[in-house]
Amino acid sequence: MRLDAVADLAARRIPLCLIESADLLIVGSPVYRASYTGILKHLFDLIDNDALRGRRAILVASGGTPLHGLMLEHQLRPLMGFFGIMTVPTTLYALEGDIADGRIVSPELSERIARASREAIGAVSSSLPAEIRLATAA
Repeated sequence: MRLDAVADLAARRIPLCLIESADLLIVGSPVYRASYTGILKHLFDLIDNDALRGRRAILVASGGTPLHGLMLEHQLRPLMGFFGIMTVPTTLYALEGDIADGRIVSPELSERIARASREAIGAVSSSLPAEIRLATAA
């Protein structure tokens, strides 16, 4: 195999290995035509069906209207279920007015981020072996 072909293969495989070995995934997409984007779909097409089983995830999206937020529950959460990914109950959905100059300006979105973070920490820590949970709690 040529060196450039090996480098190309590594460049494509390394991000997938990082995703497949993560304890927590933050899976997000802008809403495009009432669904997640094709590039996110393509990414999940490259991942083995069982590679993410038991992982935890926070679901995130942005869109133009409040109704587009339904994509998180009706499309993205079922996709995670197909892969055996356990999602935290709180999803994060942002409208254009929730963010200004790259900063979150919506108190409601900030609260949801805090809640989703607490849920994710609890979900990930509950999956750790007991001796690690006890060591980190001390």
